[in-house]
Amino acid sequence: MLRRLRLLLWLATRWDRTDLLRVAATGAVGAVAEAVVLALLAVLAVGTDDGPYRYDVLQDASLRRGTVLALAVLVALVALLAAQCARIGATARDRRLAALRLTGATPVDVRLVVALETGISALAGSATALIATSLGRAQLDVITTAHGTYREITPMGPDTVRIDILRGQVRLLPTDVALPLSLHLIALLVTPALVTAFCVLVTRRVSVSPFGVVRLWRTEPPRQWPAACGLAGLVILSVFGGLQSAVGLADDSTPASVTIVATAMILTLAGLIAGSATCAHGLGRWIAEHTRSAGLLIASRRLEHTPYVAGRSSSVVLGVLLVGGFVLGFGEWLAVAAPPEQNSFYADTMGLVRVVLAAALLMSLVGVMISAAEAAALARPSTAGLVAAGVPRPTLRRALLVQAVLPLTLMAPGAVASGVVAARGVLGTSDTRSLGTVAHERLVVLPVEVPWLGAFALVVLAVGVATGLSMLTLACTRTDLDITAIRTTA
Repeated sequence: MLRRLRLLLWLATRWDRTDLLRVAATGAVGAVAEAVVLALLAVLAVGTDDGPYRYDVLQDASLRRGTVLALAVLVALVALLAAQCARIGATARDRRLAALRLTGATPVDVRLVVALETGISALAGSATALIATSLGRAQLDVITTAHGTYREITPMGPDTVRIDILRGQVRLLPTDVALPLSLHLIALLVTPALVTAFCVLVTRRVSVSPFGVVRLWRTEPPRQWPAACGLAGLVILSVFGGLQSAVGLADDSTPASVTIVATAMILTLAGLIAGSATCAHGLGRWIAEHTRSAGLLIASRRLEHTPYVAGRSSSVVLGVLLVGGFVLGFGEWLAVAAPPEQNSFYADTMGLVRVVLAAALLMSLVGVMISAAEAAALARPSTAGLVAAGVPRPTLRRALLVQAVLPLTLMAPGAVASGVVAARGVLGTSDTRSLGTVAHERLVVLPVEVPWLGAFALVVLAVGVATGLSMLTLACTRTDLDITAIRTTA
């Protein structure tokens, strides 16, 4: 057993020049995941003697649980992205895996080699991030410390607290928290373990035979009922305010209200993902019947026959855009219900939420880049046949770019709009404010604006970055346009 494991480890570290992109991408994303894990552990380890911090989500102990939950979700997202790097397959790597099967390796052995290669790359990235943060923590603490204000909350009774606004040296991040060696070891092992587990999950539909590597995909037309469930979830979110009053639920965040909103958001996201596959299938068929462009014809036929590739590659992006639309609507509601000049807590928290959302969007868009490389590898035999038939290589690259970006371009506005509609339905489209004195009280209804500009900017940013990253990836996939790959179709 030990000898077999040693052999698998040796095979997993036999990298050549064509594997550097995949190994480097896995290591880089693993380093980002390690940094987020260290931040999560630092927030958990904040004590009464640490701080003070600029943001109440770090200063207030009751709010740190939400911060830890958000960081945990971000860790899972980044680890899943690192695991997707394992599906980036070059021609030389596919031949090497097939050669392992030809020399007697079992399918389990080959999967273990792929998982170990991904885990070792993630471990190298995690170790690099751990060393860098340990050496640069003091310098980072100096950079992120400045003179400012912070809130100090003192409990005065079972239901009473005193809030004091103080001035002094405040930190933006918990850089003053020194983690013990045990937590450093946990952080070093957690990230590679998560990445390896996700790698086994995302490569479950990759079949390695002695004749080559086959990436299996569902090719049947997508069903309509998941999209109908998503539409039902969006309807529930849009009428949630009226439904809350009709049922008699309280206006605050009761467990029943949170459960209904979370369930409806999950249904909406599932509908968006299913709608992406349905849209790719229907649009691919329509374009194939009407276009006269060779690149659009190739891309449309691939979208029609592999619609779930588009849905899987853009699922995380659509989820982030859905939450982003909700954050935009929530920000407009806060600007009316709790103006920044009256309540700086919400303004600071929303700023931090936007930073985390931007990081999650960037990570998810890198996933689209990885999916573009994977789609190029998936279409390698048919692409080689088209090259042999005389189709120009720029036309094939444009077809791959359209295949990667078109479904996201169509579904991104719907995802952001769904988030905005959900925020307006849950929080309301207006707020009532009391003006004047008690004797002469006057109620004013202030409408909540629709964040048109923010929603448009979010869609343009997501589609633009996804297009740029996909173009960068496809520019480097010369091996996927190699005519010798036609031998795998024989």
